[in-house]
Parts: sequence; structure tokens; C-alpha cells
Amino acid sequence: LFERLVAAYKAQDLATLERLMSSGEGLAGGERGALLDDRNVRWIPRMEERMKRESVFFAVGAGHLPGQNGVIALLRKAGYRVV
Repeated sequence: LFERLVAAYKAQDLATLERLMSSGEGLAGGERGALLDDRNVRWIPRMEERMKRESVFFAVGAGHLPGQNGVIALLRKAGYRVV
């Protein structure tokens, strides 16, 4: 699983990364919610607050990127352009 996760990360293949994390081998239901999704939702207002004050670089783990509750989707939903 680790090798497949790393390969998906290196290929910038967020769909595969999410699929692997959501599979039976990866994070299951409540674990994913508590470790990734819930934290992402809480981070967005904090990130917005910081971005309004100054230019900021945010480093997050790859698991926080994909999915409807991933940092990328949540920032886009908040009106930000994420490239």
C-alpha cells in the first residue's frame, strides 16, 4: 500500500491517492474523518484569516489534498483559485 501511495503522490494522481486511502487497506470511515476531513474543515477558516493578513506558504500532508473535504476542494468552495 505504501508503495502505491507514494507512486500516486509522485504522479500527482489525487484520485488514486484518495481511492487508496479510502480502501479497506487505507483509512476507514471514522479514522479518515478524524485524521483528515474534520481537520481540513477546521483549517480553512484559519488559513483564510492568515491569508488576509500576509502572504503564506502552507505545507500539508498529501492525505489532506484529495476529496470533497480535501484542502484543495474546500479552498475552491470558499472562492479561492487553487492551481
